Amino acid sequence: MVLAACRLGVRRQTRDRALESLRACDARLGSGLPDLDALDAHLQCLLEVHDRVPDDGRVHAAISRDLYLRALAWPDPVRDDLGAARSWALRCLALRVEVAGRLEAGGGRLDARAVERVPAEDVACLGYATLSWARWLHARGAAGAAIDLEVLLAMGDRAVALAPDLEGGLPWQARGVARGVVPAALFERFAVEGEDAAASPRAAAARDLTQARALASDRLEPAVAMAELVYGPSGDEVAWRRTLETVVASRGARDGLDALEDEAARRRASLLLEAGPPGADTW
Repeated sequence: MVLAACRLGVRRQTRDRALESLRACDARLGSGLPDLDALDAHLQCLLEVHDRVPDDGRVHAAISRDLYLRALAWPDPVRDDLGAARSWALRCLALRVEVAGRLEAGGGRLDARAVERVPAEDVACLGYATLSWARWLHARGAAGAAIDLEVLLAMGDRAVALAPDLEGGLPWQARGVARGVVPAALFERFAVEGEDAAASPRAAAARDLTQARALASDRLEPAVAMAELVYGPSGDEVAWRRTLETVVASRGARDGLDALEDEAARRRASLLLEAGPPGADTW
């Protein structure tokens, strides 16, 4: 019993140190310019924290978030930041014995049964795993990845079920993005139960992203996702352009990590406007 108490105390001290280190990384951002240099400096700080505290899921989630934002707003053709973001988030989930056991039983492949074992404490990891995996599939074409889509949608469902209001609606956003990358050719297979009848994944994505925006109206990223994954492929160019232009013109009062997220959303919106409307159902 004494040994168990000592181990518990050591784990608590380790978690406390990790939290202090994460806060120190965030404090370095302050009210400075939210640009790529600031994001990379924050990411480097987090990686150094991970070197000291390798088994804390909160550190993994923070690293995944930075890599996801980097890929979204500052895409680099020689880097796979979305793949790296997904990897860090999935490694976070595998820190849990119950999830690791399912992964081992499934030959290392994540499946719906493993997702069901993710606890509420790891919703941030689940959210960024869902977002980065969905974006990764979208960038490469999701039509031939039905198996991945099944797991992806299960991850979004689990995140919303566990903690829908976390981080300004992150789980709703994650599930909305996951549903939004389902290609039109697979709508029937992945139809979602709506209020009256089965709805297309795109309609369900719109509901989820609307919910995310309602929970935190000052966050910009759900609006960009709505334009990119709902309005654009639906052929609603007016809503697509109006939403993206509103994001680009916005100037919020948020700072630190939130300011970085907002700047990433503005840059993503600018990139989409420069590329032009995607046209209805281009994937």
